[in-house]
Amino acid sequence: MAIARCILQCGNPLTKDNSTEEHIILNAIGGRRTVKGFICESCNKETGTNWDAELARQLQPLSLLLGIRRQRKKVPPQEFATSSVGKIRLHSDGRMTTSIPSHEKNSDGNITQLRITTGSLMEMKKQIKGMQRKHPSLQKRSVGDLLSTAQARLHYNSDLIQIPLEFGGKKAGMSLVKSAVALVHDAGVDPRVCDLALEYLMQDNAPPCFGYFYDKDKDPVVNRPVKKPFHCVYVKGDSGAGTILEYVEFFSLHRMVLCLSQCFSGRDSTHSYAIDPIKGEELSIDVDLSLSMSDIRSAFNYEKLDDGIRKFAASSLFEYITEADFSRARSRAIRTAVERACENCDAEQGEHLTEEQLYQLTVEIMEDLRPFLQHNSERFINPPKID
Repeated sequence: MAIARCILQCGNPLTKDNSTEEHIILNAIGGRRTVKGFICESCNKETGTNWDAELARQLQPLSLLLGIRRQRKKVPPQEFATSSVGKIRLHSDGRMTTSIPSHEKNSDGNITQLRITTGSLMEMKKQIKGMQRKHPSLQKRSVGDLLSTAQARLHYNSDLIQIPLEFGGKKAGMSLVKSAVALVHDAGVDPRVCDLALEYLMQDNAPPCFGYFYDKDKDPVVNRPVKKPFHCVYVKGDSGAGTILEYVEFFSLHRMVLCLSQCFSGRDSTHSYAIDPIKGEELSIDVDLSLSMSDIRSAFNYEKLDDGIRKFAASSLFEYITEADFSRARSRAIRTAVERACENCDAEQGEHLTEEQLYQLTVEIMEDLRPFLQHNSERFINPPKID
């Protein structure tokens, strides 16, 4: 029986002590399925830090906009420039907070009022401590006492957010190819037959074995979901052509074809993995990868980059993002308004509310919802048409 070895440069034998699980699609962007007996712990850490982190960084804006949930840690917040001078910080739950804390100082006779605006409770505490150093009169009160006067308010920014959609580069490409080889392993095929892929991963001057694929005459995804972001990886071993080809798509937007080998002589086979990265549910996606090597070389030479297809893919994705963001913001606004109104209600938990208390709750909830309703007034007046 052959000894399983790390697929990368070290080639160390894999044991129960050094063998780790490898995600076929990065968990950082919503992937779930893993493979075993593929890579050692040392190589996994190194490639994770250098390759996978770069791919995750490039796709992080989409992960935040779609509310992707990782299995371990949340997608970290990220700052984005807006159409005005300022910046905002986007969080994994869809919240947008101010990126740079600010404060205003207003004096009226003997009374000085300080208004501090921050995006989080932790930042607010830091600002209060800074104000205490500048204003001795505030030192008589504790941070907790001063913080008790703070009021949380929802603010909706109408500025356009500048979302980068960059994708590419050596490190991200290596993460992509490593995932492709992991799918071959998941199919039960010895990944060492992927000679072109392994050359690219382990030789500095090896040419890329992938290219972008936006062809107006052929969509490899046969049953493409409508307005629903997904990830998909599909591999096809063809002994007649001597090739191992693969198709990879991230967020229904970034689409690539790969040629992992041109000297394949094993059995013909296909294998795939597709997932809804938002719900974490696997999908049934059919892929037709009947491409000639001429098609593959055209993709490698950037000749399969139809601008119309790319723009349509981006438009469909951001249409979904807009609807999803509205739904999350609506739920968040209603939940926050109800929680605040209940906190201010003088009724005890479990007792029936009087007509007066119900009226007061309704008034406070609607007052809290006013910013959301005003910001989205156009949507309520002219709701989008659903096909």
